Amino acid sequence: MSCLMCNELLHHHIITCGIISCVSHINTISPPKLSLNYQNQTRTFHQGKDIKDMLKKFGMDDAKAISTPMGTNGSPDSDTSGNMVDKKLYQSMIGSLLYVTTSRPNVMFSVCICARFQASPRESHLKATKRIVRYLKHTQNVGLWNPKDAKFELIGYSDSDYVECNVERGSTSSMCQLLGRSLVSWSSKKQNSVALLSVFYPRGSTNE
Repeated sequence: MSCLMCNELLHHHIITCGIISCVSHINTISPPKLSLNYQNQTRTFHQGKDIKDMLKKFGMDDAKAISTPMGTNGSPDSDTSGNMVDKKLYQSMIGSLLYVTTSRPNVMFSVCICARFQASPRESHLKATKRIVRYLKHTQNVGLWNPKDAKFELIGYSDSDYVECNVERGSTSSMCQLLGRSLVSWSSKKQNSVALLSVFYPRGSTNE
């Protein structure tokens, strides 16, 4: 994968998540360190080296690995009563995680949820972000899978978690496209506005 393509993919993911603070760094960062593995007529692209560098950067080499990127008790909320954490540290972690989504679309939803709190990060948000890093440690060599004998057929999927956002009650729409059995495009985006239902009663009528 070329450097230009990697940066374009990263730019697409950051814009999709609605994160503006990291966009200015797109042209200055180095391209992802994609590793290519061949096994049984298949090719797998992964960012194991980037994940190792991220663990070292944030002092999480010895952190306990975990099997899921987000807990089952719901996604983080605004937590206005929680203790504030270092904003620059938090934004740096989010930026590093977004970098890894070049080959790890399975963590994009979790990363985008945590990225919404960059303006005022709390301890609960940092804990959720570190959980994603611990999950990546558990799955360092997981990546994009490309079988050699796949059929050249484009298939798309989409989904929405209607009004599940704990903060703004908005919906998050997700989509992905596969060419054959290979994932080639993906996104996760929260709606910009919340639709309100109103009922109009003509003059003189009553609501019984």
